[in-house]
Amino acid sequence: MHPIPCSLCGYDAPGTSCTHCALTARERSLVAPPPPGPLEFVEGLRAIPMGALLLLRGRGLKRWLVPPFLLTLLAAAAILYFWVQGWVEAVFGLLEPERLQQLDPGWWRDFLTLLAGSWLVRVLQGLSFLVASILTAWLMFSLFFEAIAGPFLDEVQGRLEERWFGENPRDAIQRPTRLPAARCALWTTLAALPATLAGVLAWRASAGFAALLLAPLAAAAPFVLLGLAHRDYGRWLWWVVRVESELAWVSLKAALFTGLVLVLFLWLHLVPLVGPPAYLVLSGFAVAIGILDIPFSRRDWSLRQRLAFLRQHALAVAGYGVVGAFLMGVPILGPIVMVPAASAGGLWLVVRLDKNGLRPKELPLARARRAKLEERD
Repeated sequence: MHPIPCSLCGYDAPGTSCTHCALTARERSLVAPPPPGPLEFVEGLRAIPMGALLLLRGRGLKRWLVPPFLLTLLAAAAILYFWVQGWVEAVFGLLEPERLQQLDPGWWRDFLTLLAGSWLVRVLQGLSFLVASILTAWLMFSLFFEAIAGPFLDEVQGRLEERWFGENPRDAIQRPTRLPAARCALWTTLAALPATLAGVLAWRASAGFAALLLAPLAAAAPFVLLGLAHRDYGRWLWWVVRVESELAWVSLKAALFTGLVLVLFLWLHLVPLVGPPAYLVLSGFAVAIGILDIPFSRRDWSLRQRLAFLRQHALAVAGYGVVGAFLMGVPILGPIVMVPAASAGGLWLVVRLDKNGLRPKELPLARARRAKLEERD
C-alpha cells in the first residue's frame, strides 16, 4: 500500500489532516504558500543555498558529514598512491635507459634518449600526476562521497524534520520500539568496542577470502548477542540496519547513475565552446536528481510517485540541478559542498513544494493548508 503524501511534509496522510506536521512547520520558509507555476524555478535555485544555510545554522548536523568526508579522503589517497602514481611511473618508465636499449637502433631511439634526459620529461611527469590527481579527487568526491554519504545524510534530514515538525515522521511511522534513542546509542557504543576487537583478531588470524568472511561475522557477533539479550534493542538494531542499508543502496544507485552519465557524455568535451559547460550542467543535474531520492525514500514513495513529483515540479527540479551543476564545476571543493547542501536543500524543496498532485482528488489538503496558514497569520 503506497502512502498518500501530505501536501506539506510528504509523509502518509490518508485523511483530511496530517498527524505528523499538522500542516505547519517551525521553519518560516516552509509555511508560506507554495510558489505558483514559473516561480517554482526560483525556489529550485534557492534550494541548495538554503540547504547550506540550514547546515551552517543547525546544531549537531555538521558532525554527521565528517565520517563520509574522511572515508572519501582515505579512499582518494589510497587510489592516488597505489594506482595513479603507479600509472604515471609506468608510462614514463618507458623512457628509462634499460627500456630504451631494447629498441632498435635509429633516430627514434636517439630522439627518446635525448628526451629522457631533458627537463621536459620531469615537467610532463609532474603535470600528468597533477591532472590525474585532480580528476581522481573530483570523481571520488563526486561519486564515492555520494555513494557512502547516504546513511549520514539520512540522519541529517531526520534531525531537520524533527526541528521542523516536532518529531522525525519516518521514525514515528516505522520505528519498532519506544526504547529511548540515547539508550540505543549507548548500547551500540558499548557493543562497538568488542566488535572492533573481534573483527581485528579475526582478520589477523585468517587470510585471503577467509579474512573477508570471518572479520565481519566476528564484528557482528557482539551486536547479535546484545540484541538477543535485549529484544527491544534487537528489533531497533535490525530496523536501523535495514533502513540504513536501503539508504546506502539508494545512495549507491544514485552514484552509479551519476557515473554512467559522466562516462556516456564524455564526448561533450569534444564539442567546442558549449560542450564542457553542457557536460557540467548534465553531471550536476544527475547528482541533484540522485540526491533527491533520499527524501523520497524516507517517505516510502513509489517509483510512480517519485516520477510524478519530478514531472509536476520540473521547473523547480531544473533550477535545483542548475545550481548543483555550477557547484560541481568547482574542482574538489565543489562536490564536498554540493552533496550535503543539495541533500538538505533537496529535503527543503520537497517539503516546500505542494504535493496535492500526488493525492487522490477526493482528498485534497490544499484548502486545509491555506486555512492553517491564515490562522498562523
